[in-house]
Amino acid sequence: MAEAKAERLANRAVDLGLVTDRQVQDIWTELGSRNVATDDFFQLCVRRGALTNYQVELLTKGERRGYFYGDYKILYMVGAGTFARVFRASHRQTAETYAVKVLRRRYSDSNTQSSQFVREGQLGKSLQHPNVVAVHEVTSADRAHFIVMDFVEGWNLRDFVRIRRRIEPLEATRIMADVARGLDYAHQQGLAHRDMKMTNVLVSSRGQAKLADFGLASISDELSNEMIAEMDIPNTRTIEYAALERATGVRRDDTRSDLFFLGCIYYHMLTGQSPLAEPKDKYHRISRARFEDIVPIQQVLPNLPQPVLLVVKRAMQLDPDRRYQTPDKILNDLESLLGRMTGKSVESGEGAAAAQAAHAPEQPLKNLVLVEGNPKRQDLLRGALGKVGFAVAASADPYGAIGRFFENPLVADGLVINAQDVGQPALDAFNRLARNEKTKQVPIVLLLDEPQKDWEAKAETSPNRVVLHMPVKVSDLRSTLDKIIPEKPST
Repeated sequence: MAEAKAERLANRAVDLGLVTDRQVQDIWTELGSRNVATDDFFQLCVRRGALTNYQVELLTKGERRGYFYGDYKILYMVGAGTFARVFRASHRQTAETYAVKVLRRRYSDSNTQSSQFVREGQLGKSLQHPNVVAVHEVTSADRAHFIVMDFVEGWNLRDFVRIRRRIEPLEATRIMADVARGLDYAHQQGLAHRDMKMTNVLVSSRGQAKLADFGLASISDELSNEMIAEMDIPNTRTIEYAALERATGVRRDDTRSDLFFLGCIYYHMLTGQSPLAEPKDKYHRISRARFEDIVPIQQVLPNLPQPVLLVVKRAMQLDPDRRYQTPDKILNDLESLLGRMTGKSVESGEGAAAAQAAHAPEQPLKNLVLVEGNPKRQDLLRGALGKVGFAVAASADPYGAIGRFFENPLVADGLVINAQDVGQPALDAFNRLARNEKTKQVPIVLLLDEPQKDWEAKAETSPNRVVLHMPVKVSDLRSTLDKIIPEKPST
């Protein structure tokens, strides 16, 4: 039965166009038999880069759709929200990588939601700027609604801050300036964003920030606060825009609303926490008190440079007339602030410590995947590595981690696998990367515990594939990673 099921699913993958018949034949040859477990067949497919874990999951569930959208083959999901899912995809003919944003099925039959989604895509398609994620295609047919965009290798800003805990003033200001440039460009085209939030800012592996997801619909002025509170709106920020504008007496689509929430992003980066408290109930989320209760940033982080504090405070003024009036105004201040930070004169709220932080040399962040089976140790390692210049994505699954590299060897700059709690699969994953032409150059460190020291003889090492023995100091781990991971160009 194993043979019948494995072969049936293999044929299904060929029929769908996920793999070629030649690829499948090569897999059978390597296995030496077709009488194998389905898991064994698919594991080899993933290791050889013929299929992705996402595709395997769909196949084993018997799904009939979700493999392709138009000319784009879905590789794996990179993000999911209430409204839509975002996938990494490759073009069938060119094999170029794109992001495909797909409206969730439960909204596909809603004319309101699908029209809003298409409108967002069409507005995004009209924008061409280095700090705006480019939209290439918007499709709405047969209950499938999707937007094709550039794929940004990196992180959304929410995950970026979660990894780093908080962002130092110079780096946060660089990101803010990038976002403000994109927002200013859109403003010059007569467009507001209407959804300024952390997940809509993407930070590339080279540190450039890009703004995504323009064009969300506003809530009608004719609706009462009670009606808004009761509405089933998938995007919380849409309600927050409406609440802010009603609390301050401005019209819908006021550009200054975007600038207020841009200030919220700056605040969040610098402090590591959102200025807006989680709503206590559905009515609290639309109340003016939610904005009035924001803790001033100087109380959260009094040592920030004074010019940074002033920009945040002005952007987040509740009185819209005291706020920045247009994106170019805050951009001017941010660029001036960057000049002062990288020059010789930076004022500080509490002296030299903040100035030193602001003057810290800007190094491109290195992206690292960490495999650690112990949750407490995972948090400790992620935090320690984050403090020395690494953005760390952590996992307890070594096969899932290396699967990401099989799908895209450039998904991160390097990989660390701690075998202490993971066990034998850690060594297996380490060696599997070495045996694959696509991934053998991936910088990787395998950490072995004392009882595992004999495994070093079985590890397929090279100059970029290193074994270290636990316990290891973070400074030694960093030094090793710096040696095996190539330097990125300075931004």
